[in-house]
Order: sequence, then structure tokens, then C-alpha cells
Amino acid sequence: MTLSLHVLTITFINLIAALSFRKYFYCKQTIYKCFYLSFQVGRPWLIYDADKETMTCQLCITYGDPKSKNTFTTGSSNLRVSAVKEHEASKCHLRALNMHKAQSEKAEESVAGWALLGLKQADRDWLSILFCNAHAVGKHNLSLTHYTLLAELDRAKGLNTGQTFLNDKAALRFMKVIATTCRDKVIGKITKAPYFSFMMDGSTDIGGNEEESIFIWTCEKGNV
Repeated sequence: MTLSLHVLTITFINLIAALSFRKYFYCKQTIYKCFYLSFQVGRPWLIYDADKETMTCQLCITYGDPKSKNTFTTGSSNLRVSAVKEHEASKCHLRALNMHKAQSEKAEESVAGWALLGLKQADRDWLSILFCNAHAVGKHNLSLTHYTLLAELDRAKGLNTGQTFLNDKAALRFMKVIATTCRDKVIGKITKAPYFSFMMDGSTDIGGNEEESIFIWTCEKGNV
């Protein structure tokens, strides 16, 4: 009877120890999988959804390739700092980070901006003269041959017009760039305007070509 009681006591103690170990192991695992606010230190892109208990990357959602999905765009349930660091060093995240920096930085701070500022002042000056000549030719509906004539006139006045971009093909390229820039500005104003109106009219020029004119009225900050 005493031996049976002793065996029963040992068995009960072992059972209590096993249950305590399982409870300690479960609690330790549960705590280890919790999301800590320290994960977001230095990582403003890391978003935690407490309801779904998942982590997402705002940069990858905004700038990532929609065709290439990863767990941090759909929601990662792996609540470990090692998973965050692994995603932070991944190619898709670094690509999205570079796109975010490129769109956030000012034009003069970008690579293209520094390249433009790196041009010599003299180069910018003669390019400005040629752009003005191309603009005048297009605005007054002149022949492209007038562009070369204007460049020769500028040189006769002592202005530096450079040694390149002096033919009619260069004039056409300049006019296309100017037209695209002006069109984008007009479209941007119309898109942001609460309302606008327009009127169209056409006439035939000296060459018999039909020329259309479009007049657009809009309001921006009280100015029509």
C-alpha cells in the first residue's frame, strides 16, 4: 500500500511538471510572436493590423510591382523581428524605397537635377537662345528655315548660339518639347479646376491648311 502510494505520488509530480513545462513553453511562444512597437523604430513604412495580427509594408504596397506579390503586401503573420529585417533587405523592398526617394526629393536634389545644374552657364545661355527662336518660329507659324536665319542673326549680334542644334530638325525637336510642356501645364490646370468652358474656331492659312484654335476659360484662385 505504501509502495503504491509512493508510485502514485511520483506519477502525479511528473504530471504536474509536464503540464507546467507545456504551459511555460506555450506562454513563451505566445509572447515571442507578439508585435512590438520597437519593430517600427526607424521603419515608418511598417504597418501593423491589430485585428488581423499581420504586418504590411506601405512602400511595397504603393511602389511595388503588382504582379510580384510578397507576404508584406498581402499581410505577414510572422511576427518576428527577423522577418522584418529579411524583408527590409529584400530586392523588392529596396526597389520600392528607391522609387519613393526619387519621387519625394526635390528636382534640384535629384540626379537629373544635378546633371542639369552641372551644365556650364554658357551652354544654358545658348540653349535658351535657340529655344526662344524655336518658340518664335512656332508661335508665328513661320517656316522652319527661319530658325536657321534667326540663329545667324543672333551670331551677327555677337550672341553665342553654339555649334550644334542649328538646323530645321533641331528646331522641330525644340518645338515639340515646348508644345508638350505647355500642353501638360494646360491639362494640369484644367484637371484641377472645378469647372471650365471652351470655344473652338478655325480658319485657313496662306498655304490653304485648316488651322483650329481652342479658347479655354477656367478659374484658379479667383483669377480667370
